[in-house]
Amino acid sequence: ADCTVAIVGATGAIGQALSLLCAERAGELVLIGNPQVAETSIGRLQVLAQDCKRHVRSRAASGHTFRPGSFAERSARRAGAERAGADDGVTITTDIDRHLPRAHVVLTATNAVLPFISARHLRHGVVVCDVSPPFNVAPNLSGERPDVRVVDGGLVRAPDASLLGLLEEPERSNVLLACAAE
Repeated sequence: ADCTVAIVGATGAIGQALSLLCAERAGELVLIGNPQVAETSIGRLQVLAQDCKRHVRSRAASGHTFRPGSFAERSARRAGAERAGADDGVTITTDIDRHLPRAHVVLTATNAVLPFISARHLRHGVVVCDVSPPFNVAPNLSGERPDVRVVDGGLVRAPDASLLGLLEEPERSNVLLACAAE
């Protein structure tokens, strides 16, 4: 409840699901869209921010309680008295240079073909989960920033007896993308 969570690619299917899930737990959400289509992205992010508020309020109405200080707890408390402003706990943006360094946790799920998140975008001690194939985080990040914990999401280790063939990740025995595992 005291962490800021950034979701890069928040308007995609996986990003939306992560946003709703994190809305229940995080202190603040930073929903980040595609700067190449900034106007469209901002519109979709505004809808998603409202969806997050409706989601936690619906859960609260059915009796769910949230951790004190979390976005969800504040949003549920304000139900019926919608207030706009910076204090509502959701930032929508396409500017990773400005907003990504605020996050304690970064979840990234985009369809970008090249990595674009580098050491300069991340605060000290951040946890990053990259579920994008190909990955969004620069491959040399761990070497540059030993304080950053990077978790490759979206990977599944298959049982040893599996015959994966071309589905297997290069240089990772019995590992494949989660979407291929499905």
